[in-house]
Amino acid sequence: MSLQSDAESIVSPLLPRRLKISSTSLAHWAEAMAYLPNEPTLFPIWLEQQLKPLFGFEKLFCVHGEVVAGEVRITHWLSLGYESDSFQSYMQSFEWERRGCLKWWLKNRKPFLLSYASPPIFSSQFELSEMARMGLHTIVGHGLVNPLSREGTYFSMGNVRTPFDPGLLEMMELTMPFLHSQFIDFIHQKSAISLEMDGVPPRQREVLRYALAGYPDKKIAREMDISEKTVRNQLSELYRMFDVRSRAELIVKLR
Repeated sequence: MSLQSDAESIVSPLLPRRLKISSTSLAHWAEAMAYLPNEPTLFPIWLEQQLKPLFGFEKLFCVHGEVVAGEVRITHWLSLGYESDSFQSYMQSFEWERRGCLKWWLKNRKPFLLSYASPPIFSSQFELSEMARMGLHTIVGHGLVNPLSREGTYFSMGNVRTPFDPGLLEMMELTMPFLHSQFIDFIHQKSAISLEMDGVPPRQREVLRYALAGYPDKKIAREMDISEKTVRNQLSELYRMFDVRSRAELIVKLR
């Protein structure tokens, strides 16, 4: 069976209406979905290698939030293409109430396109000013909210490919349940790893910090004033602790 027919068999029960997505795009979507990772920590790599070519975005962020006392509280986030420190500051001061597009999305639960050149009537000047400051000309946004738990995820793709294909909004709608599930699994895995990190002795944690920064054994030994053999022994213990077989697997799991 072809990827196209595979894709059509998947989406036909989900969307009984006629799809605007081209057959080629639908086949590409099915191929990307076929590569969804079984290991939650590989989700960021899948975003970079599969989702990014599919939508042609330059930047992406995804957030997990929950409603507490009538206000949205962001609990986790992940980004691609944004400078880490500035994005963390951006998330910590994220003002939902000033975002017309997000208000529209929360009400309608449909993907939207925000174009700086031709913004929708529900967008706010705050959002447009922010786009100009961040060098964004288009944003495609969508998410998924669980009404029972009052929590959800939201994904924002910045600078998607132009000219914009309206079928991408339908593709975003198709993709969202998978993105939501993968991101939730990623969050849970990271939380479990954080708990594991609490049990790592200080000396091994220091070795781990250097390893995650890309330092080779020799440089770690020099920085910590220990032998290379000790570094290798510490790394072997870390591999056992985190159930991995190599430094590469350790980095993928903990980053």
